[in-house]
Amino acid sequence: MHVRARLPRAVPIWAPPLALALLIALHPHGTRGAGPAKPAAGDSPPNVDRLARAFGASPTMWRPHLSPDGERVVFLRQHRGDDVPVAMSLDFASGESKLLLASLDEEFDLLDCGWANESRILCAYLGAMFVPYNDAFYSTTRVVGVDADGSDMKALMQGRLRSSFAQYEHQILNWLPDEPEQVLILTEENFETGVGKLNVRSGRVSRVVRPKPRIDAYVADTQGRPRLRSFVYRGKSEWFHRSPDGRRWRSIWEGPWSSKVGFHPVGFGEDPSSLFALRRDEDRLKLFSEDIVEGGRPELVFEHDMVDVVGVEKLGPTGRVVGARFITDRIRSHYFDPSIRALEKTIRKSLPGKSVQIVDESRDRDVYLIFADGDADPGTWYRLDLAAGRMTRIAASRPVLRDVELSASTPFHRTGTDGKTMLGYVTRPSTGSPGPRPLVVMPQGLPWGEGAWAFDWLGQFLAARGFAVYQPSFRGTAGFGVLWMGESGFQGWREIVSDIDAGVDALIAEGVADPDRICAVGRRFGGYVALLTALEHPERYDCVVSIAGVTDLRLLLNRYRAGLTSRYVEEVFSLDPAVLDDGSPARRARDFRAAVLAIQPEEDVFVRKEQGRALRDAMRTSGKTIDYVEYAGEWHSMRKEANRIDMLTRVGAFLEKHLDDASREPGPVDAD
Repeated sequence: MHVRARLPRAVPIWAPPLALALLIALHPHGTRGAGPAKPAAGDSPPNVDRLARAFGASPTMWRPHLSPDGERVVFLRQHRGDDVPVAMSLDFASGESKLLLASLDEEFDLLDCGWANESRILCAYLGAMFVPYNDAFYSTTRVVGVDADGSDMKALMQGRLRSSFAQYEHQILNWLPDEPEQVLILTEENFETGVGKLNVRSGRVSRVVRPKPRIDAYVADTQGRPRLRSFVYRGKSEWFHRSPDGRRWRSIWEGPWSSKVGFHPVGFGEDPSSLFALRRDEDRLKLFSEDIVEGGRPELVFEHDMVDVVGVEKLGPTGRVVGARFITDRIRSHYFDPSIRALEKTIRKSLPGKSVQIVDESRDRDVYLIFADGDADPGTWYRLDLAAGRMTRIAASRPVLRDVELSASTPFHRTGTDGKTMLGYVTRPSTGSPGPRPLVVMPQGLPWGEGAWAFDWLGQFLAARGFAVYQPSFRGTAGFGVLWMGESGFQGWREIVSDIDAGVDALIAEGVADPDRICAVGRRFGGYVALLTALEHPERYDCVVSIAGVTDLRLLLNRYRAGLTSRYVEEVFSLDPAVLDDGSPARRARDFRAAVLAIQPEEDVFVRKEQGRALRDAMRTSGKTIDYVEYAGEWHSMRKEANRIDMLTRVGAFLEKHLDDASREPGPVDAD
């Protein structure tokens, strides 16, 4: 297969302009030049809103990782000059920060960085790959190594890429702390997946497990040995295990591929015989451990009486499992590692009322990286030094919001007279009259995501503009068992809309929402849901905003069907016209009565620009008016600060135009 990769090149941010001629290509087939930045398509934007500037600003740091000795941290942040993510390191003792690598605009973004050893850092880049045979773009990743002082930059695994096709090259299974010049990494060779050891300086890969077709995943133990792998074929999934000292793989579980069924290995304990896995039992996912070598019945480690266990907490370079994660009113962790459990208890006493995450630890387990935030607190990063008995503040996540009055978000759990359960969160403006406010319904952005009490920059922006914000969880989302999940994905759209409508009814009855002023705003899957909600209840909604939302299911299915299993199509899409047509906003454009604003990132590899354009063209063909904005060179996540600020400015003006800004109490805040 011929592949044209649209990938960026790694650039030391300190390089002089002439050094641009010496950029290291991340793909042997070359790249497309970025060219000058392009403005957003559509009408001229309104004057930049000061609140939009504050809430659209990027965090000061994200995805930080401690060095093995705990004395430094590598992290990502947005470079204001070029408006792209860059990798930086910070030395805690000296306070010196250093720029290491940069993304290349419109080509390839830094995704994450980690420490291979005390002096060498590996960074993953995310790009887009064009496959001509089905005219589709797919995400792809590559790895670049760089020293902690910014020198010796090298694109790794290049020799392999010249002779074979690989989509993902960043999936590190174990950082191998006892082999500082190597990491254990997944390898791909012409659609076959294996495991190798990557030399972090030369880029050479030595084979550990020979690549095989249809392998979906590998799991390594804390000693760095590949122990589990999954085989997926024709809608079925099968897990195989290999003992620490053996070579043969034996089958340990087989069943249909589905997000609703029962066996999800999540990692090993420090004992290489101890496997942790999520298993579905009595309609809920629970965490079990088992002796995978000697066998025996799985033992329950943790369960919650109301919600699923949605994941585990891992720490350190070996990824040891130390706790279980679940979501009630907020994201919570149950630590069964005694030392981490005691540590969390101490931290919570120091930071009362905050959600606390133990993010990373040094190799000797004396230094920890902590993040604490809340619904009205964008969060702060801390370094905890157990030997010194001191927790020091590293940085506020969003200092630009320090002078903005944020609003509390409260859980909204109701049971209607028909027995229907309504879940979600309501954010009411912190200032102004307590009476009914214009309401913005903001469905969550993932079809299986779980809503949680946490800071949300879009929801807080809307509340700061004077709107009450309702973020509903609905049937089809994960976290509440299979019965609640029901028909998930796109095929459950009618139940989703029904659940949201019941929640809005309750908010009106309780005097929170003004029934005559309601709009819907959604990102990604939430944009799709917002459009359908306005279509199904035209008498209720004044306007709707879709940000990177799907609009035509047939178009989406036809685009990616070659790479989807029949079970996935049945579980997520369905082939029922009642889903594919009635559940496609673009195919019902003539029925829109609400004003529509559609925002589309041009380079979105998940929701292609054809989705936004399909709605635009259908609306105009039907004689309907639509405000359509397409951001050139932008990706699904709206990564550019300038584009997020412009987007928030447009959304704010659009909502106020259709909801009437007379009730807006807070004035604009100067975020400069």
